[in-house]
Amino acid sequence: MMGKWIKLIFVTVAMLATSATFAGSATIKAEDVKGFISVMEAMGENEAEFEGMSDEVPPMFDNDGSLMMFRGVLEQIKKDPVAGEKLSEVVDNAGFKSLEHWAEMGDKIMLTFMSVQSDAQSDEEKQAMHDMLNMTPEMISTIPESMRGVIESAQTMMKAMGNVTDADKAVLAPYVSKLEAAMME
Repeated sequence: MMGKWIKLIFVTVAMLATSATFAGSATIKAEDVKGFISVMEAMGENEAEFEGMSDEVPPMFDNDGSLMMFRGVLEQIKKDPVAGEKLSEVVDNAGFKSLEHWAEMGDKIMLTFMSVQSDAQSDEEKQAMHDMLNMTPEMISTIPESMRGVIESAQTMMKAMGNVTDADKAVLAPYVSKLEAAMME
């Protein structure tokens, strides 16, 4: 039984390391994805310019259960006017209306990306995720307390990924490898 939990937690942590959830209704467009990738590449290429940003990891989820990875990053950036100004310039050059628009679309794009990645998992990994999603509170109570938050966050994320439309996945699909490369910079 413990081996199964360890495997579930490992898969969860791997997914949470790159996850984001967004509960908004906007659909992504190819221009949004291209712009988002260009911002990620610029941030990777000019990492020193963004050193003033906090290394603190922002909360993954908002109170409503939506993932707020980039909205959280935006809140951190607002604490550093120099980094905020630099990011604002990069975001403007990428075609976003504002930093808030970039953060909102970033969360939506990352959620879609995670959904596409999840769709590509092996049957065994999909079953592990399904099992985790369907854990009852009683089952979660058997997990060591230090790991419960990870499981609960993963459940929230998986529910949000289930709401990603096929249309958004189709828009993102041609850019998956470019997005992966940009995130690795």
